[in-house]
Amino acid sequence: MGVLKGPPGVGMAALTNLKINPDSIRQEIENVIQTAVEDPPDHRSPLTRLSGKLMDCAACEAQLLKQRLVGTEHFLLGMLEVGEGVAANVLPNHGVSLGTLRDEVIKIRNERQSIREAP
Repeated sequence: MGVLKGPPGVGMAALTNLKINPDSIRQEIENVIQTAVEDPPDHRSPLTRLSGKLMDCAACEAQLLKQRLVGTEHFLLGMLEVGEGVAANVLPNHGVSLGTLRDEVIKIRNERQSIREAP
């Protein structure tokens, strides 16, 4: 959810370029979360396990793309890579796949690098 609410970064730019409406993703995630709150799980350990997997995958995505810092785009990619959790289930419903998102992130990064290097 933070990727969709925070200042626009590469993650939000990639979703926008893919013609994904962040408000519709946000609404679907909120609906799923609301249902979960109404029927809470008995324990929280899966969330902790999932969070750890997400952090690891986001870091791996940053390394794969040869970037030193982990950004919103890496968390989105990590969510899709892990394939578990609300966002990992909602994003594909909106046409977002790991490969498509990764290609768009690379494209945006290359464009931004070209602008920085321009005289």
